[in-house]
Amino acid sequence: AAQARNGDGRPAMHHRQPRQTDEAPPPPAEQTTQQGIPPRRAQRDRIRRAIRDYAAAGSLRAPLGLGELHEHSARLVRQVDADRTWRTWMMVLLNNESWRPRLGEIPCDRRLLLLPQCLRDHDACAGTIDELGLLCKGCGRCVIHTLKSEAERLGYVTLISEGTAAVLALVQSGKVDAFVGASCMTTLEKVFPVMSVVGVPAIAVPLLRDGCVNTAIDVDWLMEAIHLGGAARGESRP
Repeated sequence: AAQARNGDGRPAMHHRQPRQTDEAPPPPAEQTTQQGIPPRRAQRDRIRRAIRDYAAAGSLRAPLGLGELHEHSARLVRQVDADRTWRTWMMVLLNNESWRPRLGEIPCDRRLLLLPQCLRDHDACAGTIDELGLLCKGCGRCVIHTLKSEAERLGYVTLISEGTAAVLALVQSGKVDAFVGASCMTTLEKVFPVMSVVGVPAIAVPLLRDGCVNTAIDVDWLMEAIHLGGAARGESRP
């Protein structure tokens, strides 16, 4: 059979089209976790699903006090046969689920995304720090720019700062009606009593390990929270 050729007489090259596949994306890479947080991603996903099922059954009503969170977490530890040392982490997820319906109703331009500076690549970060926090330069060396730019596209106010002072100041200012963010377990334990009193809807994704340098997080969990019920300015909600 004659072979197809180009105009200059050379054999024509036929480029194969990439095959379309329905394969699921690979699971997130495992991260090192601290004591008190399930070490494997599959464990964390399983427990979060159980907590969502628990919330869907009508068991949670925000705002939840610390006593209620202790009660619900003790029940769930037994229900999912979880390690008892994970209980505080599970309390954070329970609190998140209690607020999810209300937070999803709040427009993105009335929400704050609060990120900790410790998510940056400490050795390679191109950003600068002022009295408000980190000024991200968008160098792409860590997850901060990806999370910040997507949140701002949706209309969020964003702040990359440490501690609880910035949160309390914004709550008192009345400039935001809800919070989405990430924080270490130590800070979240301090914020619990304050947030339950002020009654501001908030979802906080726990960092996988404490420390002030090069921490880690389940990024897709936080991205999901950012998108909860939201649409960018000018877009209609689904």
